[in-house]
Amino acid sequence: MTWRTRQRFNSSSCPCSATAALALLLATWAAGAPDAHGSPPPEEAAEPPRTFALETYARRSFNYLTRMVDAEGLPYFNVFWTEPAEAAHDWPDFGDVLSRQLQAAVMGRRMTGEALPIEAVWRRKVIGLIEPASGLLARPPTSWCQATADPGNQALTLYALVTAYVDSPDEALRSAIVKMAGGLVARAERQADAGFLGGFGIKSLMACARTLRHEAASKLAGAQVRRVFAEGGLFSPDNTFRHGGHVHGNLRTLVGAADYALYAGDPVLYSRVDALYRYVRSEATRFGFLPEVIGRKGDVVATETCALMDYVGLAVTLANHGHPEYWGDVERVVRNHLVESQARDLSWLRSDPSRPDTGQFSWREVAGRMAGGYAGWTSPNHFLAARETLHWGGPELSGKTRAFQNCCGGSGTHAFYGTRWYGWSPSGTTSPRAGRTSRRRKCLSTTARMAPDRSTSASACSRTPTLIPRPSTSTTERPTSGTGWSGARGRGLAAADPARSALRVGRP
Repeated sequence: MTWRTRQRFNSSSCPCSATAALALLLATWAAGAPDAHGSPPPEEAAEPPRTFALETYARRSFNYLTRMVDAEGLPYFNVFWTEPAEAAHDWPDFGDVLSRQLQAAVMGRRMTGEALPIEAVWRRKVIGLIEPASGLLARPPTSWCQATADPGNQALTLYALVTAYVDSPDEALRSAIVKMAGGLVARAERQADAGFLGGFGIKSLMACARTLRHEAASKLAGAQVRRVFAEGGLFSPDNTFRHGGHVHGNLRTLVGAADYALYAGDPVLYSRVDALYRYVRSEATRFGFLPEVIGRKGDVVATETCALMDYVGLAVTLANHGHPEYWGDVERVVRNHLVESQARDLSWLRSDPSRPDTGQFSWREVAGRMAGGYAGWTSPNHFLAARETLHWGGPELSGKTRAFQNCCGGSGTHAFYGTRWYGWSPSGTTSPRAGRTSRRRKCLSTTARMAPDRSTSASACSRTPTLIPRPSTSTTERPTSGTGWSGARGRGLAAADPARSALRVGRP
């Protein structure tokens, strides 16, 4: 209440009792009482609102993308919270992390206009790993990696190559895409991938089909959609996830299924995808926190940034094609979870610059190199939700708490790009009902202004409720084990410290 409002306040203007009215008046008086002469107090100068620009966060990721690599430009999948902290190569570095980060570098450049030299290095590496005979990306044999053509790697690599081709078409990329699509078709004729991997590549195949008019890719995408939904391995008949479903994998499957439904004109499939989205939405919090491990009691406190990427991708697709009510979901998860999942203060990771890098490990400037990366396991007010350890790998990787899993390193930028480009960029809007969502897209524009640490004021998107209080940053206590997480291989982190980030309305 302003002073002028309080001057007009009296018990007769309020339907409540006089006692309650007086209590309300006294409660608000401390905000600014008049001086001895009855004059209202001087108005405090309002702090200018800061601009909430997604490009800011995309640009911040460039430090991580450029620096958290070895001398050959290969990214590190693991960052362990050890003494000292260490970055470690692992099998996802080939195909998974490499492809995600190539895609992120392209998307980040499209958002900011800034090119990273590492993008060309990653492109050469990805194409160099594709076998000429099979057309598939094959991981090379190393001390930490077995030689194989993993189906998840193919899905991620195909999507990254198509992204690079759309950005800058050339024959080398086109040839690699066509070979890989052909290899996936041939592979599917020999064997069908099980679990979430059976649908993980649908979106990649649809990107190939739409971009290159690749009929075989669209047919394979359709076959995978039918198998995933008919066999019921991922989704229950009541449109929920099977027990312990992998949310990142399931959401990526749904993103691809939504794309295929629009491509094929299948309203039944599209309606089921929407029903499954609403199920996931019901498992999320009102302020935008999305749990990764839906269906496993006690494990719903953690999530990976990869899941946020696909949740945003699915919500934006549905919002642009008949469900504008989901723009609020996009805003909440981006502002209150995705933004807060980007690493800033990592002083709790102590490096050892005196130790030289080895073929698998690096100990130098780990915290500084990870700044701008994205959390692997967040909880509503913890940057690191649990003391989680690997369930694969040799003794050199076992028994160590992972501070980061860098499959998420490229996924955060991907999520920002998808939100910006397809959420409110006119060139990305394809919905015939676009006019009905124009107010929402205007509110979400890259020049939308927000007051620091407060909800957006007086706009169509001011639907974010009061959020969790931020943990104190005055303590230097490091996270300790507790009871907040009951995963088979994890222990909860209960203490608040600078390593934690409360989910709050974004601060650029």
